[in-house]
Amino acid sequence: MTRTNFSVQLHHSKNAGKHFDLRVQSPVNKYLAWSWALPKRRFPEVGEKVLCIRTQDHSVGYMMFKGVNSQGDKVEIYDHGTVEIPLYTEDRIYLIFNGKKVKESYLLVKIRRSSNWLMMRSAVEPE
Repeated sequence: MTRTNFSVQLHHSKNAGKHFDLRVQSPVNKYLAWSWALPKRRFPEVGEKVLCIRTQDHSVGYMMFKGVNSQGDKVEIYDHGTVEIPLYTEDRIYLIFNGKKVKESYLLVKIRRSSNWLMMRSAVEPE
């Protein structure tokens, strides 16, 4: 199992509206943060699925950025902490968050023939 860092930024985008940006430090490249936009600004409850739009990877330094970004959008830190990653493949990532607000386990599943993912809250750990 890999332990790394995560952040959730509240992004006040002029183009995409207010949404969360989830950043997870890559277990493969410690200088890189995998990134997804969560348009609904929430994490799913058990039994729900939430759309996560895969965005470009960022440098790890950007994970804790707050202020006004290069597009003129306001960015705030909603939460941050550590995350355990017991499973990651090209189309599935299991994440166990240990933040101040986000403290649950989630499974990200890539939608076929798309760059989008679905996030589901998980009650069981993968084998």
